[in-house]
Amino acid sequence: MIRLILICALIVSPIMANAELKVRFPSFSAAEMMAARKALDEFFSGYVEKYSKVDVSYSYPVKSIGREYLPLYWGVPPSSPEVAYDLTLDGKAYIMAVISFNPLLKAEPHCITNDSALPNGHCEWIARRRSVCHVFLLEPKSFDLQAVAALNVERDPRLLPGKKSRTYQDIDEKIINEPRQLEGWPACNKLLAVGSVKGGANSLLLSIGYKDSAAPANKSEDEYVLRMTVKLDFLKDDEGRVKIVQDDACLGNPNTYATISAARAILSSCGAKNR
Repeated sequence: MIRLILICALIVSPIMANAELKVRFPSFSAAEMMAARKALDEFFSGYVEKYSKVDVSYSYPVKSIGREYLPLYWGVPPSSPEVAYDLTLDGKAYIMAVISFNPLLKAEPHCITNDSALPNGHCEWIARRRSVCHVFLLEPKSFDLQAVAALNVERDPRLLPGKKSRTYQDIDEKIINEPRQLEGWPACNKLLAVGSVKGGANSLLLSIGYKDSAAPANKSEDEYVLRMTVKLDFLKDDEGRVKIVQDDACLGNPNTYATISAARAILSSCGAKNR
């Protein structure tokens, strides 16, 4: 059974058998928050530098932006779902945090090359703006890595009815949360909510927000954030090591379930069909 407590510093709470997952917002001093975030920053900067790769077929200059990362716990209030968590799994405590970075710098296979005469020739931009949210479990005192999993957002290969191509400039604002409108790669940049799974003792739901990596960098781009909810199963192998597995069997990938409650309803309907 998982028990979650929202934190910006480190605490451990006892686990209760058959208890629902609970979240609360304890108060911490500014110094405690700064210390925890500093430790997380030091770990993640080294991890991203080591595990940001470049695809062998990538033909554009490799710039530093391809190795940058977005700590979702930065600059958020203690009540935000994006801060770090204290997670207890089978009686053992972990720190859970989510960051976003580009694990593989690669060109989108259908993009228009930079040297094209067309105004939307921006393959390099699309590649550099790609980002994938990752969930990390760390040891609370040493911050040693215990498990990590990417929150994979698949691309829907289908075109919208009547469309011959995908272009960000032609986005239909009436159907913003529509993965078929994505021209570039999914660019995950928000953790919107975390919740329990009814009847899923070692599972969590994470609602995330992502953009189109083809989108221009301007103040209005957050208006076009797509939303999706992911189910994660926290498993242990024979040696007690934790493994985080994304389970898309019921919710699908990509999906348009923007809230935890919407995803729970779909999971309940899947469970009813399988009984």
